[in-house]
This record gives sequence, structure tokens and C-alpha cells, in this order.
Amino acid sequence: KRLGPSRWLNDELINGFNIHYLGPKLDERSHIFSSHFMSKLLSTGDHGTNPPNYKYANVETWSNRIAGGLFNQHNIFVPINHQNVHWLTLRINFLDKRISLWDSQGVKHTNVLYTHTALRYLGDEHENAFPEGDTTKWLQSWRIEDLSDTCPQQENDFDCGIFHLLNLCLLVN
Repeated sequence: KRLGPSRWLNDELINGFNIHYLGPKLDERSHIFSSHFMSKLLSTGDHGTNPPNYKYANVETWSNRIAGGLFNQHNIFVPINHQNVHWLTLRINFLDKRISLWDSQGVKHTNVLYTHTALRYLGDEHENAFPEGDTTKWLQSWRIEDLSDTCPQQENDFDCGIFHLLNLCLLVN
């Protein structure tokens, strides 16, 4: 039913694709978070409609599930279900110290919420992992970029899930 014409892809389909299709294609130093990660981090609720309220405690243990640990990864991919109506793709690239976002509807002012939230999350993780380190200096070495104008663009209001998966496939391969 969810795969019919003009239908939106939900979290189950996105996560299932990521686990069963993309997961085996990832190198051993890359990880895809669940589509619930960002909504939990921002406490936007089950339907994604609550005002964003950053709560690191909601996801503090999620990095414990990453084989090799968060800071030994090359890439972390984050599927984002914006207000439960639109899919975006975010990548945290540890090699280049870059947080990138792709939105198949183009660059929007609301996209900075997700890139800055990802950076704040990295800061909290860094403080936990390296309490003696200079997290402020470490965070200043990161770049944030919205690459939405460089990714394939959708021409309707319902294909964003497919475009998100396409972006992930292109990034993983």
C-alpha cells in the first residue's frame, strides 16, 4: 500500500531499506542511524510536529550501538523525517570534518536546524568521549554545508522518500 503511486514512504520502509539493502553495502567504518534519531534528538514527538527542543539525553546511548565507536567512523548517515511529511539526507563525514545535507526540494532556511543540531550532537558526544579535550576548538574545525541544490530534485510533493533513498545510495556507493 505504501509503495503505490503518489504515496509517501514511512519510517518502516526507510529503515528497512537502510538495514537490508544499504547496510550490507556500507564499509566497516560507516553507519546509518535510524530515521527516528533526529526526531528523538529534537524531541519533535511521534508525529514530528512538536516544536524542536534539543535533548541529547534522548539519544545519548545511540552511539554505543555503533561498531568501533562513533569517533572511529568515516561516515554517519542520518535519514531525517521533517515534520513527518518530508525526507532529507544528512551525512557526518569524520574524515573531512564536514556535515552535509541534501534536500530534494532545494535549499530551505529550515535545513540549518538539522545541520546545526548534528554539530551540537557531535559536541556533546566529544565532551563525553574526551572530557579533557577542547570541544569548542574541535567543533570550530567542522564545516557545515547545504548541498540541496546539487542533488536530484523532485517535481512533486510525494517522492521525497525515494529521492532520500537515491541520495543515500549515491553517497554509500
